[in-house]
Amino acid sequence: MQRIAGKCQTIQKHKGKKAGRKSAREVLLLCTTACLSPRVKERLGQILANPLDWKYFVELAAYQGVIPLVNHNLSVADFSSHIPQPCGNQLKQAYKYTVYRNVILTSELAHVVTALRSEGIETICLKGTALAEVIYGNACLRPVTDMDILIHPEDKARAGSIVAGLGYKRVAGKDNHHPFHEEYHKEAAFTLFLELHWNLDNKQLVAFPEEQLWSRAQPLELSGTACWMLSPEDNLMFLANHLHKHNSHQLKLLCDIAELLKKYEGKLDWDYITISAQSWQIKPAAYLALKRAQELLGAPVPAGPHVRLRPSFWRRFLLELFTGQESFISQSAETKLSSETSALAHGLMMKGSHEMTTVLTRYRGPWKRVRWLRTVFWTTVVVAAGLGRCLTRIAAKHDFIASN
Repeated sequence: MQRIAGKCQTIQKHKGKKAGRKSAREVLLLCTTACLSPRVKERLGQILANPLDWKYFVELAAYQGVIPLVNHNLSVADFSSHIPQPCGNQLKQAYKYTVYRNVILTSELAHVVTALRSEGIETICLKGTALAEVIYGNACLRPVTDMDILIHPEDKARAGSIVAGLGYKRVAGKDNHHPFHEEYHKEAAFTLFLELHWNLDNKQLVAFPEEQLWSRAQPLELSGTACWMLSPEDNLMFLANHLHKHNSHQLKLLCDIAELLKKYEGKLDWDYITISAQSWQIKPAAYLALKRAQELLGAPVPAGPHVRLRPSFWRRFLLELFTGQESFISQSAETKLSSETSALAHGLMMKGSHEMTTVLTRYRGPWKRVRWLRTVFWTTVVVAAGLGRCLTRIAAKHDFIASN
């Protein structure tokens, strides 16, 4: 009897831990927004009235890159008293460090842009800093890891010389699989990383129209410095194409898309978006990014344009298999399997078989036969692992239904 009682206690403890983690994931998604709605605040109150795995919550928020958002929202909604003090301190410290980094990076980006402009080089600020300023309405809510600047291809050499004059050194040992930007670094209060882009992606894979992007750019002000950023529609497609290139911080990147959709709701030119996604060869990436932003973060996505972006059934099935919701609400160590899964998912977002093959074989070494053998092997492993996860979920759902 004691053995049975012990087993029952273990089962109950396991169920309690599982429930606490499920609640943590829901709170994470609800707090991943620039502004809490009354409905979301009410739901948060209901969840926080019950036990929650706060240690897991903080670890997950850190892995997904959204600690500033969740700390801000829990504080503003007056839920800080629900957080155990050690976890609350972790959230506050991470938030303060984000503020510290963002202030320095924003000032430095403005300094670099000014230096380039003084030499007649046009620039467009990409991703982090520009998004933090415009989309979130509070530069402290969106962690920035580096500075990204788009320049004209013909200005590449001059721009490199100018940033070198500012103390930046080109990062050594970078591969040739990103032939559209160069990375630089400079030692300061912390290491500053700067990427100079002359295109938004590899031209062999994605057809971003350079002249069109520049002609549609919109003004931006950074630390009192006049700059430029991509138009909302172009930014949306750029972010969608960029989303699944990372294994970590995917929720942060998805939040960028969701907040852009919320800020410009009713103002986006969806005809332009759907036509451009087709011509730029990013329809699958755009479709999947909008789908995830809508289902996980409640982003407003019009049904008509979303349907027009929808890829074929087999492609949707495989993308769901390899890029499920789990990547946005879980934390996992970087492994060979995870990187191969990301590569296969990225390949599936390409327009045709040639582009897909380029993505899948580009890290396999110089020998053609070896590249193909490695590609076939890892594709088989990734597909088998994906099917295994799918069957596990089906079995778990069946057991849940049977137990109820």
